Amino acid sequence: MILRTPRAALCLPIALVLPCDHAFAQPGSCDPTIKPPSAVSSPYAYRQRTDRCEGIYAREVAGDTLMVASLTRRFDDLTPTSGGHASLSWDSQRGLPVHIAAFSLRPHFYYRMDSVRPAGMGSYDWPTDVLAGLNMTKTDFGVVATVALPGEGGAQDVYLPLRVGTSSAPPKAGEFN
Repeated sequence: MILRTPRAALCLPIALVLPCDHAFAQPGSCDPTIKPPSAVSSPYAYRQRTDRCEGIYAREVAGDTLMVASLTRRFDDLTPTSGGHASLSWDSQRGLPVHIAAFSLRPHFYYRMDSVRPAGMGSYDWPTDVLAGLNMTKTDFGVVATVALPGEGGAQDVYLPLRVGTSSAPPKAGEFN
């Protein structure tokens, strides 16, 4: 697991239940807090792309933020290509929608992908055309999956370990290793 701050990467064990902060009104909607880059006509600007929002964005404010940038059980060799796909899979949780997010791990390079997968799904074929166009490799991004579980003090985001690969066939339940 990699925790990422703008200044350094930390490898620490952490509790995987964090306060919920949902900015997504409906599946497929883009995060309204993300500002597109000044070159809005860029084909790689953060925007809706069929079943996900993806692209580069402008960072408005400087500051240190601690976030979980990647949580995977397995991350196979992956070379993003135009027309290619990355297979993301997870153990489905309680019939709830799953939010998938990818983040740039490159310093001063602001990239993000968001997709909300319907309840009951355990995999997602993520098109890698934007990653390929931005010359991103496996080491340039992290990916997480969260599910919002109702709790006494409100909803809590629980992180689900992902398997990332190139095969479109998701692993069987319990095959995460």
